[in-house]
Amino acid sequence: MALSKILRFLPNIFGTIFILFGINALIRPSHALTFYKPFSLPKTASDAALVEALMTIYGARDIFMGLAMYAASYYRNYKILGWIVMAGGGVAFVDGWVCYMAGGGQGDHWGYAPVHMIVGILLVLGY
Repeated sequence: MALSKILRFLPNIFGTIFILFGINALIRPSHALTFYKPFSLPKTASDAALVEALMTIYGARDIFMGLAMYAASYYRNYKILGWIVMAGGGVAFVDGWVCYMAGGGQGDHWGYAPVHMIVGILLVLGY
């Protein structure tokens, strides 16, 4: 089966979004926390330090996912790219689950998780 040009290009867009979210989390951890709606900004210095550390981990995770998508796309390993894109969908699902358990905002994450899964599955299947 021939790979669609759009299907090959979409993970590059996904990767760019992940990288930009990751950079935002590294540079502006308080702003990145706003993507998790039920959570409020920390009030004490120790809470702020913890949030900044966790947002650094979150930023590194997102940058890694974006770069992994870029690498698989660059080397045209579309089956591996599909698995990476599906993993990104899994991360989006878990992020949404955290928001759901905290009281809301899960739709912002669950809205794009199925898109990642569909694109990933199609790549793995060789479309």
